[in-house]
Amino acid sequence: MTPQTISIIIPTLNEAASLETCVMALGSTRDFELIVVDGGSLDETATIGRGLKATVLTTTACRAIQMNAGANVATNEIFLFLHADTILPHDWRDHVQDTLQIPGIALGAFKFALDDQGFKFRLIERLANFRSDFFQMPYGDQAMFIKRETFHKAGGFPEISIMEDYAFCRAVRKFGKIKTGDSKAITSGRRWRRLGFIKTTFVNQLVIFLYNIGAPHRILRRIYDSVR
Repeated sequence: MTPQTISIIIPTLNEAASLETCVMALGSTRDFELIVVDGGSLDETATIGRGLKATVLTTTACRAIQMNAGANVATNEIFLFLHADTILPHDWRDHVQDTLQIPGIALGAFKFALDDQGFKFRLIERLANFRSDFFQMPYGDQAMFIKRETFHKAGGFPEISIMEDYAFCRAVRKFGKIKTGDSKAITSGRRWRRLGFIKTTFVNQLVIFLYNIGAPHRILRRIYDSVR
């Protein structure tokens, strides 16, 4: 891999407990650009980011705005959008490069996995990965990655308060296919642990349904925040 071809953009809000673990999992070789875009954390997130030698920006607390801000200052040809509570596999570089070299692929993502044991969490993973593969609709916690040129052609993330990853994927599909690989991004199951499998899954699906029928974003945000 040619050094400095990937810019990793991490939107954060009060992620002091997870940010360092997320970044350290990327490996000791700093052959990528690291950008942390903080939404005004009340904890030590920004300080930790600086300690990790990241470029740290501060914006409005809106994930879409944060990710676009990171992309605007990124200097490399590939953007990887990573959540702070997600751990990438050791071969993440190869997965990113190999996926984007496939003709006709506009955007790639990792397979969804949770850091919990048990049947119900495996079921969540299976359903999420079926959606990602069959409908070409990965979500943000699958660490989506895209070439700079395609990102800007698609207009970046729509600056809405929720479902920005869903809307972004729909825009990107105009420029090629979306591929979810076999390498897993392991994300925190904290929402399911805190609020329960049934309630969290129901609310997630309700938000998707209401978004598709045109419900106002403020209503979707209110419903989604009820399980955060």
